[in-house]
Amino acid sequence: MQTARMTAISLLLLIAGCGPAMTQLPPEDAIAYDAVAAWRAEAYAPGRAETVEHRLTDLQPIFAEPSPAAIGLPFPSVRVAATVGPNGRVLSARIVSAREGVLGAPQTAETSGQALAQVRSLRFAPFTVEGRPVTAHVELFIPLVENRTPPPPSRTFPDGSLAGTRFVLSRTGCFGSCPAYTVTIEGSGEVTWQGEAYVAQRGAARGSIEPSAVAALLDRARAAGFFDLKDVYRADITDGATYTVTITHGGLSKTVEDYDGALVGMPWEVTLLEQAIDRTARTAKWIGPDQMPS
Repeated sequence: MQTARMTAISLLLLIAGCGPAMTQLPPEDAIAYDAVAAWRAEAYAPGRAETVEHRLTDLQPIFAEPSPAAIGLPFPSVRVAATVGPNGRVLSARIVSAREGVLGAPQTAETSGQALAQVRSLRFAPFTVEGRPVTAHVELFIPLVENRTPPPPSRTFPDGSLAGTRFVLSRTGCFGSCPAYTVTIEGSGEVTWQGEAYVAQRGAARGSIEPSAVAALLDRARAAGFFDLKDVYRADITDGATYTVTITHGGLSKTVEDYDGALVGMPWEVTLLEQAIDRTARTAKWIGPDQMPS
């Protein structure tokens, strides 16, 4: 009886991620999770917001069933450490090993290979320090999504000029240090910011962009079938952040709420739209470096 009990416990520990965390990779393709901090200290290490703002290529999820050890993580993902050269090209990329309680999910050879191939093909606007392009060490989290959900046909997207057009992106806090803020982009190119928590700029700030950038956001929203999406995509998990996008255009307004929505059928194009709003509004300077709970 005791042997059977120990076998059951061993099996549970393995599934929970306390056993081997990931498929063995060649040394040049992997880095231990507890070595990442020292690696980032060897070069300029931008925060996540700055990394997103500089990334010129859309980051696509990997459509695969998460491994048993990844089940239950808030958003199973492949964690990748990449070195970006002064010209914005990726010089190297390595999978960050993971175990229970660590960001990123244990990987299979297939998901690791897909993640490395995608990251190595990314392009970035050069990272700069005091106006000089530098080598940067960045971390990327590529979501694991079981099924691809295509965007709905854009049947009801309104016509109209940029006059009266508005994009509003709100991100709430989470059980942790998620930046909480709201950014608004007007059709004229006016940008307003309201920082709430875990951001460098608390309170109000203003900026401006070219109206052509707003038109590009409309193209993204149209490609996402935004006005034909569901109002709410909410995964059955806790402690996450809620992202809300509201678009007003052509006399109509539509709001979509995303609570880890990609896990429950939200088209990935919505996530790309959220990131594009941040990138277009240049929110990285207001979000600042990654922050830890005080």
